[in-house]
Formats: sequence, C-alpha cells, structure tokens
Amino acid sequence: MKLLLITQVVDPEDSILGFFYDWIEGLATHPRIDEVEIWCLRKGEVSHLPSTVHVHVLPTGKLRRLWMLFSKLIWTKNDTVFVHMIPVWTALGGLFWRLRGKRLILWYTHGHASMWLKLSLPFVHK
Repeated sequence: MKLLLITQVVDPEDSILGFFYDWIEGLATHPRIDEVEIWCLRKGEVSHLPSTVHVHVLPTGKLRRLWMLFSKLIWTKNDTVFVHMIPVWTALGGLFWRLRGKRLILWYTHGHASMWLKLSLPFVHK
C-alpha cells in the first residue's frame, strides 16, 4: 500500500509535534505499507527516516497550497490518504479522493470543532 500523509511538521526536535516523527517511522515499517509520501508545512532533519519515506514541503501561501492540492495531491497514485490535524485538506479534497476510491483518514484532536472539521466528516472513513 502507498500512503499519502499530510501534516503540519516533520521534525523530531519540534516541541509540540515532534512525537509524530515516531509515528512516521512506525507507519513506514508496517508490513502492509510499501511507501509513504509526506507533504508538510515545515520539515526538520529527516535523514533517519526509512528510504521508503519521501518528505516534501508544501509551497507557502494559501493559493499556492490550494493549487498544490488540486493539481498534484488529488491525483497521486496512493491508496490511502492520512491527514494529521488539518481538516481543511479533508474538506477540500475529500470528495475527489472518495470518487477515486481512496481511503481517507483524519486524525484530529482539538476541543474546537471547526467548520472545516464539520465539512470533512462526510468524506472521512476513519
């Protein structure tokens, strides 16, 4: 399986989201996952990740990120999309991913249920 992962930060030294680096390592070594393509807002040191993990930084600016979503990420050849803490991506891309037969997973832990979270829920499998 090829996994597309969208997150805010890939950096083991990040004081808030550094734990997610360990998750990435765990996902990359899972027997059912062959490749992990990650798009993030910021990346730190990633040289210790397995060779099956490819980390890319999203372009700056809201319009550029939106263009990236529809021009590249929607059409990727991944089997599953895992969005970590950014429900706007599942809200905007969810219908397209669903129509293309992708499984869509959203990890969101926050006390506030934003408009984007509510809009994304119909498209999310888990």
